Amino acid sequence: MKFVVVVFLTLASAVSACALDRNAFAFINYNLSVQLEPEQHRLSASGRITLRNDSSVAEKNAALQISSTLTWRSIQANGKPLQFVSQPYESDIDHTGELSEAIVTLPKEVGPKGEVDLDVRYEGIIPLDATRLTRIGTPKEVAVHTDWDQISTVFVGVRGIGYVTWYPVSTEAASLSDGDTVFETIGGWKAREHGSHMTLTVTSTADGKLFATGSMNTAKTASNDGTKSAVSATVADLSQSVPTIVSGDYFELAASKQSSICYTKGYEPEAKLYADALG
Repeated sequence: MKFVVVVFLTLASAVSACALDRNAFAFINYNLSVQLEPEQHRLSASGRITLRNDSSVAEKNAALQISSTLTWRSIQANGKPLQFVSQPYESDIDHTGELSEAIVTLPKEVGPKGEVDLDVRYEGIIPLDATRLTRIGTPKEVAVHTDWDQISTVFVGVRGIGYVTWYPVSTEAASLSDGDTVFETIGGWKAREHGSHMTLTVTSTADGKLFATGSMNTAKTASNDGTKSAVSATVADLSQSVPTIVSGDYFELAASKQSSICYTKGYEPEAKLYADALG
């Protein structure tokens, strides 16, 4: 009897997942705090996200997706934990070729154009990973020059959706082996995110300059938790910009009144070429 019950519950969950509309909600606001631990290749994040139901029907469930190397720790609404099922979901919108998807049962149905606030917490590692490219035949030495995102003691560079899904999103599966579906899926996501914005605070336990979506750190601390640097940034329109975090031992070269070029040791000639082009 126990076996039958387990099978029934598993099948019920699978049916629910299949019926889920992963494009129903637009993520209209993110307010996230991110902690980097480069020596552990680690990222931990917490904060509030606001979802708006852009579908034509009321929705009781929502999908939240992050990179497969990250793990969901908590999803709440109004201070109360929500039930969710976490599962792997294959998709090439992430460099690993897979997402960690949480199917969340919302506190109540959200009608068309209705909104819901969710408090989320997740963590994990972001290693160098070009799986989505190597599995379609791209030589590894070529693939890692395209999917170079990682958190390590040598380099921290994490781009958002389409590279590393380090903040929650929701899309249908897309594969690089299936024509232009990855680019079309990301394009559809950006279209739904028109006017959406992100407020981001990033701290790091490593020395070096810290950037988040174009803003360089202005504060350095020596707190009890080992934090060495911090930066705050805002992305005004997620349909136009991909939230990005970069940290390292960089030099800076002014390119114009509005822009500058950051580069690592040994790349000053290339930086000057870019600066001249922007000047």
